[in-house]
Amino acid sequence: MVDLLEVPAGYDYHAPKIDVPPRVFWLNRLFRLTLALLFAALAWFAHGTPNLQRVAIAIITLQDANPALYILIVCSSLGIYPVHEALHGLGGYLYGLNVRFGWDWYSLSPFVTTYGRPQTRFETVFVTIMPFLSLTLVLVPAVVAFSGLAAAVFLPALLINTLGSSSDFNTVWKMAHLPAGSLLENDRDERTAYYVPS
Repeated sequence: MVDLLEVPAGYDYHAPKIDVPPRVFWLNRLFRLTLALLFAALAWFAHGTPNLQRVAIAIITLQDANPALYILIVCSSLGIYPVHEALHGLGGYLYGLNVRFGWDWYSLSPFVTTYGRPQTRFETVFVTIMPFLSLTLVLVPAVVAFSGLAAAVFLPALLINTLGSSSDFNTVWKMAHLPAGSLLENDRDERTAYYVPS
């Protein structure tokens, strides 16, 4: 049982298991893979074909003229995870929700839970999609605008963020398929309940 606030007036408590159909699950993956390939193609058109052998040797040996650049690539690739989750948290703060940051040992990744009151479908979608939209709007121009090697700092983060937004897109699908006027509420442990209009 989810430890939640009282059911709002005019609503019924409803805790369905909303499963994402397999076709939607795979379309979600296909969409994100296609988008990631488009971003990679955009970088290729903007900067030309990279010398993959030179890049691979430089990354492995760090003997390139600018090893700090490759350290930045690794840092941006790993750092995109906490930045992504922090943007979820910012979305929650903007709507006055309580925000809890945590670490999931099963998936070895950070997570964010917004809780404290029932949320509308729009609020939930806003909090969910904020990292994907905001990071895409920042990282795509960065990949195009900076020089070839500097763009390589931003491209892995862009691709990881795009490919790693699976659960976010699934949540958006779930919100779109709840009845109009439904509310969602989380508790601190990421358990969720739904309220549907009476």
